[in-house]
Amino acid sequence: MDIDEQISIVIADDSNEFRTILRLFLESTRAILVIGEARDGEEALSLTQALEPDILLLDLRMPKLDGFQVLDQLQTIDASPEVIVLTSHVDLYYERQVLSRGASRYISKGGAPEQLIQIIHEVANAHH
Repeated sequence: MDIDEQISIVIADDSNEFRTILRLFLESTRAILVIGEARDGEEALSLTQALEPDILLLDLRMPKLDGFQVLDQLQTIDASPEVIVLTSHVDLYYERQVLSRGASRYISKGGAPEQLIQIIHEVANAHH
């Protein structure tokens, strides 16, 4: 598989440990390349604009800008990526909010890792 076929991802989460574990897991599949990691919402926006990933994996609760604010601002960007909200706060109200703000999916951090890989591929394939 060449690099053009890899799904490029930016991970936005305020937990260094979670980002590291997630990056190592995702890159072990070889179909996914993590091109950036953001510790807060402002960094998520700037990395997304600079790197133009296929997908942004976005936590809701982060410093500076939360996930909802990031989603709102992404709607004003031309080359906006697909967004998968990955959260530990699964809630139907939040799910409706993030989907109405343009997120593709809303999933729990506690879900099976294989499920996340499958969802990344579904989202990437649906928008290519």
